[in-house]
Amino acid sequence: MRAHNAHESGPDVRRPRHKARLAAAGGLSSALVASAVALVLGGGATTAQAADSAFYTDPNTSSARWVAANAGDSRA
Repeated sequence: MRAHNAHESGPDVRRPRHKARLAAAGGLSSALVASAVALVLGGGATTAQAADSAFYTDPNTSSARWVAANAGDSRA
């Protein structure tokens, strides 16, 4: 006689591996959602840092006020 219980292939044998995969997929998806929410709420977004840029121009200088007042002038 052969032992039929040695390599049992019923649904009871697969269930623990299936539960582990389901738990891993759930954990991965919840981590993905949490990181997406953090990015949307500003965790990954940078704020404007105009004063630190080399191209920043103070809008209250006399030349900036002249350009704003004479927008159609070709010299602006």
